[in-house]
Amino acid sequence: RYTTSGRQEVTITDRGGPVQRAFGRLLWLAGRGVVDQGETATRMWAQRQQAALTRRLRTASTPNAREVSELVALTVEHGLLTEHTEWIADEGANHTDVAMNEARCMRGLQDASRTLQDVQALAQVRNEDERRRRTRAPIRTQGSWFPMRGARDLAWVPWPDVRSFGDRIFFYRHRLGWVDSRIDDLADIDAEILRWSESFFALLEATTASENACLAQPGTILLAVGERVFRIVDTP
Repeated sequence: RYTTSGRQEVTITDRGGPVQRAFGRLLWLAGRGVVDQGETATRMWAQRQQAALTRRLRTASTPNAREVSELVALTVEHGLLTEHTEWIADEGANHTDVAMNEARCMRGLQDASRTLQDVQALAQVRNEDERRRRTRAPIRTQGSWFPMRGARDLAWVPWPDVRSFGDRIFFYRHRLGWVDSRIDDLADIDAEILRWSESFFALLEATTASENACLAQPGTILLAVGERVFRIVDTP
């Protein structure tokens, strides 16, 4: 946490030993609404937290409802899918239906614990280990390791229907386009705006740099701006 943005000298002081040491570094700290790599640390933490949660859930005799809720929330908020929540990125899924998503995740974990085989356990351990050792947020298509059908080997399965625009996470939804994960109701659309129209440029007067990065992306986009939801289209 910091109060002054821009180029700043950050100093970390070590007072744990008999000799006090200070380490200084010149950093650029983002201001409110500015897109930079500030989200990277948050998403890295989210991935490592997912690794810890999936390990506890996988090894527990009965999945903990609170931890299942946290796992689903991390997936939606940060767009970081796991082998237990990858279906949230399906075209027909609804990431706003929290109760349904948590119930489905719970059922999947319970089914996995009853049918767990060596190759499935190996896949989950490998996924957890990769998340735990993550040093950067994913910038390409996400995926996870799954057992190959009919063989005792693993296959990498990609999930292309989740993207990061600016500091927002978007899921692709059939007939809706790319949907901002911050939207609570997919039916709650205040206005439809044609990209590069007068209304579009008027909207840009009220949006932040991060929101502008989302609006610049091609294709149909549902974006939350404050309390309102806008549908941006390329053609009327």
